[in-house]
Amino acid sequence: MEANEGTASGGHSALQLADQIYHYQHVDSGYIRLIKQDVVSFHHSYRFLQNRPLHSSRIEVSDDTLKLLKDHFNQLYANQELLFKSLANVQKDRLFLQQLLHEQSSDNVLLMKGLGLFKANPTPIANQTLQHLQTLIKKTYGNDFLSERVEQLNKAITTLTPSDWSKPLATPVYTLAEHYQDLQTARHALQLLQQDAILAADTVTLNEALTPADSQRLENFQHQLQNNILSLVNSTRPDWGYALLINIARLMAVNASLTTQQWVFIDDFSDDSKWVQAEKIPDLAAQLQTAKQYWLTAKPSTDFSEMDYSRLEMTANHYAELSKTGQDVAVRYAGEQTLPDKTVPLVIDSVPRLSITNLKQALADLSHYETRLQQQLERHNHYDLLTRNCVTELFRTIDDAITNSTNTNLEQPLGGHIQADYNFIPWVSFHSVQNQLRVSDSQLLPSYHGLQLEKLKNQPLKSLKEISTLSSSSYSFNADDGWFLFFTDDMVLLRPVLGAVNTVTAITQSLFGLFSLPFDDGENLHAGSVGFLMSVPELLFINIRKGSYPYLGLTQNSEEIPH
Repeated sequence: MEANEGTASGGHSALQLADQIYHYQHVDSGYIRLIKQDVVSFHHSYRFLQNRPLHSSRIEVSDDTLKLLKDHFNQLYANQELLFKSLANVQKDRLFLQQLLHEQSSDNVLLMKGLGLFKANPTPIANQTLQHLQTLIKKTYGNDFLSERVEQLNKAITTLTPSDWSKPLATPVYTLAEHYQDLQTARHALQLLQQDAILAADTVTLNEALTPADSQRLENFQHQLQNNILSLVNSTRPDWGYALLINIARLMAVNASLTTQQWVFIDDFSDDSKWVQAEKIPDLAAQLQTAKQYWLTAKPSTDFSEMDYSRLEMTANHYAELSKTGQDVAVRYAGEQTLPDKTVPLVIDSVPRLSITNLKQALADLSHYETRLQQQLERHNHYDLLTRNCVTELFRTIDDAITNSTNTNLEQPLGGHIQADYNFIPWVSFHSVQNQLRVSDSQLLPSYHGLQLEKLKNQPLKSLKEISTLSSSSYSFNADDGWFLFFTDDMVLLRPVLGAVNTVTAITQSLFGLFSLPFDDGENLHAGSVGFLMSVPELLFINIRKGSYPYLGLTQNSEEIPH
């Protein structure tokens, strides 16, 4: 991937194995981490949103070699995910233990997933869904079941014990914080079921009427949800409280659909979904039409499975959000979730009966485990710009996969061998691949801006307009980019001249940033400084900055993605 402003400003490298793409990314913690993506999402992210041309070489390998590489990369990915999840759990458990010791005063250490799906009902009318569920639960388990179950959870909270940090690093640990969080979420879910008038699911409504077939399928799914809820309230799975909240919210939405005879779904956007002004969304009418088509396509012709309904819910949320658009409207452009989090802060109102000695010993055990974990991550995942980056780790992982097999000849499976230490620059490594491996085909896949220029190659006047960010029909300024006036990636001869203008523009933004510093927390000053660093190389015929297109739909340009 060619360079651009932002992440991987020196370029990027990735490996595609069949229908999956693997690449390494530098994460904020100072580590380098293996990422796995499907082909469509990778191209959408890098070629289109980040506007980076992609240089691709196809390497012919045997089926055995392909399987060997896929198995190795998948196993490495699973192991790394477990280690990084352990790191996050350690940090959360530490904060919780400190809070129990009154060393941490924040009430937002832990969050309860799912409870944010509900909102206070503005009118004190009875919630018929909750009342009906209470009747079903009493009929199935007895009149006192809910209150007795809540009491069981209260007792379970007070008798919690610290996490077992003596386990090997690759073994999952069900931490004290996770256990406490799950029990509290379950308790709140049951307490919600004990109410009957003050809560309603946070929903979105489509201006789409139900057909008789839709109604029948929703009625069948309604019964399925009710059975799920009856099973979950007596479940022993750790996260049953969160699953219960999802099912209750969906049941409320299904009941609303059947009552109004219009499609109603829970709001499944994540809490941190980015809001965008409608006028910044390119080809909005086309994206809205595509969103509607995706929603229609997601409607199954038979009864809903949970996966079917979840897919329909996500497409409906995206369609409903884009349908709100108008000149002065902000919408959530992305962030739909298969299982929405909708977290709320967990207030520590009931705590485990652990002595100060127990808590301090738990912190000591946790620190010992964290030290071992940090040492392993430092050994295998420490990021270094030159010796351990997105390129070197790809080649090292390929070497490890081959040498760990019965065949230890590094050259034979790929037709050659790439020495990772001498190929730490993406562009250099790409030429090494072409020169040293069994390459059967190479091609340049244009960025989004490049595709727009290709469409205009027989229209010189319109092509000329695309050179400037001010006159381009496809580019709109966004906060992810610093100020610049000219695209220079396709203007090699004029690059120093246009780069000089871009450099002055970046300096202008930096100066403006000095005056706006009290009002924008230094955003313009930072963007101008980065823009200056991205523009100066253009004076030497080197292009880095290419602009970005953060609000392109996932299906836009999908025909340009090779499969």
